[in-house]
Amino acid sequence: MPRFYLPTDLAPNTTFRLPENIVRHIHVLRLNAGDAITLFNGTGNDFDATLQEIGKRHAQ
Repeated sequence: MPRFYLPTDLAPNTTFRLPENIVRHIHVLRLNAGDAITLFNGTGNDFDATLQEIGKRHAQ
């Protein structure tokens, strides 16, 4: 499962707009809406997430 650093407070059941650098990686990895990813923010916790929407320059 791909793992991405997101420098913000992470919480369960929250939707995040991912920054363009992560969106580029999502496209390179050919991920699709519904694919599972892991987000982390450097506090020692990982959060399982699901890609809800992927556009050319945005993802949630």
